Amino acid sequence: MKVIWKVGVALLALAGASFPAPPTAAAGSLRPVDLRCDWMVNPLGVDSTPPRLSWKLQGDGNRGLKQGAWQVLVASSPEALGGGEGDLWDSGRVESAEQLHVPYRGRPLRSSEQVFWKVRVWDGEGRASAWSAPGTWTMGVVDPGEWQASWITDPDLLQWTRSHLGYRSEEADSTDTRKWIQVDLGAPHPIERIRFLGLRHTVGERLGFPPRFEVAVASRADLSDARMVMDQTGEDFNQWVNTIEVRPDGVRGRYVRLTATKLRDFEGQVCLALSQIEVVSGGENVAAGAAVTASDSLEEGPWSAAAVTDGIGVPGTNPRANDTILLRRDLEVRPGLRRALVHVSGLGHYEMTVNGRRVDQGLMTPGWTAYDRVALYDTHDLTAQLRPGSNAVGLLLGNTMYNVQAGRYLKFISPFRPLMAIAQIRLEYEDGSVETIGTDGDWRVTSGPIVFSNVFGGEDYDARREPAGWDGPGFDDSS
Repeated sequence: MKVIWKVGVALLALAGASFPAPPTAAAGSLRPVDLRCDWMVNPLGVDSTPPRLSWKLQGDGNRGLKQGAWQVLVASSPEALGGGEGDLWDSGRVESAEQLHVPYRGRPLRSSEQVFWKVRVWDGEGRASAWSAPGTWTMGVVDPGEWQASWITDPDLLQWTRSHLGYRSEEADSTDTRKWIQVDLGAPHPIERIRFLGLRHTVGERLGFPPRFEVAVASRADLSDARMVMDQTGEDFNQWVNTIEVRPDGVRGRYVRLTATKLRDFEGQVCLALSQIEVVSGGENVAAGAAVTASDSLEEGPWSAAAVTDGIGVPGTNPRANDTILLRRDLEVRPGLRRALVHVSGLGHYEMTVNGRRVDQGLMTPGWTAYDRVALYDTHDLTAQLRPGSNAVGLLLGNTMYNVQAGRYLKFISPFRPLMAIAQIRLEYEDGSVETIGTDGDWRVTSGPIVFSNVFGGEDYDARREPAGWDGPGFDDSS
């Protein structure tokens, strides 16, 4: 396995927590049941501020029962709660019928902190219920600055990440404005194929893709010897196609120019724009890295004329476009472990194992988001899966909606995004000490056994590519 490179809710079992049984409710009174925090039962990873508490009511069947008041206790331990102490929050009696999304008003809670709570209510005649059965919730990472981990990935994937979308001209006043873009191959080449690739993601698909145009090849810089190899000036090009492909039959030349004689008006945006220009000679893309000139060019944000010949955006160029990766790390656990939590996000989706066993049965986690703005994370309790001594943590990352690349059936294409993960494991010991293990340069990475991973095209699994015992302790990851 290679050294990684740093890039820049489940249910909690209450095993071991002893709560006294709630006393029987007074006759005719209401009973609070089904306690929830942020809509969930005993959730892990709560990071809302404030958390919101809800409960349901049960009665004895008499008509007209209603809640007239409530009281919530929130404690730092089961023992404190069982003793009737709300050391984090004691709301006191609140005259209200509210039982949904009651905001927590106690002491500010810390990242990864577990709290315990219960509620009692008074009915419309002032009769108090017994206290509810206890509930609990565990906080997530409250402040982004408290992440003691870094995003990690396979460094080989980073070379396929484009810094710009491609070329875009300045806005034109009319669709009849002529715009051109030209590639200098550095020397004359016998040209087998030319492709002009339109934009397919991030902005409107086919933004700036010309409906009418001509393509010329020349050996002289002044284009005095230019030969027309495609003339699409008489009628509009197929509006549903985003690739112009030209077969010049061995025409030799150094300069390739596309001139748009009619521009596309895309939702009021009138311009010439392309993702990539490919020129094939001798079976290779000789336009990769070539100099680009244009009638004008928007050089800001996601746009750069040079990007149109970066060679990365040509379909089929990236051999790992639909790849998966495996990440692993060994960790030592001291005797006296009281609790172990992990906050983890793996993009696109991840499966996490501890000592070779899945930490949960979730599928396609974390949820889909606008990945340039938000990445979700999960929180899991690892206490039961860790043991004193040597342990190992593994992550399998696949693409799904995070990275949608060409291959088989598609509905759309996304930018190529390297698979990456961030994880923070918190080990709490009986002596009060805490140890945090985050994703960093000590994690190891290799390609995964799922050799094709595509949310539309499915998966191909090659068992020969899965290292035996890779996510267990004692695995040799030095190579």
